[in-house]
Amino acid sequence: MPSDFDLPKAKSLGLRLVKSLSKQLHGGVSYFNDNGAVFKVAFKNTSARALVD
Repeated sequence: MPSDFDLPKAKSLGLRLVKSLSKQLHGGVSYFNDNGAVFKVAFKNTSARALVD
């Protein structure tokens, strides 16, 4: 990934899908470079999501 990569501004279809789906599931996506690209997708547990829905 380029050094100036900005996940919120990513326009590729794949990253847009990941961001959209994780948002629908009350999750989030983050990115960092650890000697290579690392994308982390985190979701709330089922009982926590039930409180929001």
